[in-house]
Amino acid sequence: MGARVDHADSIQRMATLTPRSERERLGTRTWATAFGRATGLMCGLLLTFVAMAGGELAAGPAQATTRQSGDRAATTPAARVVSRTTPHLAFTTALSPEIIGPGTRASIVVDVTPKKGMHVYAPGSIYRPIAIAIEPHPVLRVHDPVYPKPTLYVFKPLNEEVLVYSAPFRIVLDITAGDTADDQARLRSRSRLTIKGKLEYQACDDTVCYLPTSVPLEWTVPVKR
Repeated sequence: MGARVDHADSIQRMATLTPRSERERLGTRTWATAFGRATGLMCGLLLTFVAMAGGELAAGPAQATTRQSGDRAATTPAARVVSRTTPHLAFTTALSPEIIGPGTRASIVVDVTPKKGMHVYAPGSIYRPIAIAIEPHPVLRVHDPVYPKPTLYVFKPLNEEVLVYSAPFRIVLDITAGDTADDQARLRSRSRLTIKGKLEYQACDDTVCYLPTSVPLEWTVPVKR
């Protein structure tokens, strides 16, 4: 606002010192300059808006937002990352690489954080251990999972020692797509591959063991032919 007031004052002073024809010429030039600046500003704002809208449209198809009952919403690139929260724990899974080709060995990584006071069971326990269960698929071979070292926990109500995870931990499960020549040929006939599975576990706290839980998982990835 200050710049406009000074500019107006200068024009008013010029009007008292210059002939009418010169004032008209200067007034026309001033109006044209202001109009040009305003037009340039409007064009700049319009180009910025178009660029921002275009960026959002370009990013839109590459992301998916999912929400299920009892789950956190998760915005994920091409649905290859899945985040969930249950009454017992929170976890995030990621499938990589993002594109599957014949013979590709992919990894499913699951990061689990038990809630305060909760633990889940490790392999080797008499209770149901936490595990990634992949549905059978004609072009997939599932490898053995890799678990971290568990801790020994004493369940006092039964005076029982069990192997558990009570702090954040990670499970890694590898899968191979198109392990044989026939499987590779079947895989090449597809444009996308859907991998389905479940995260299964049983959780307990210091006094109660809860019913076994199964959380569905699903990834859909492009196939490199």
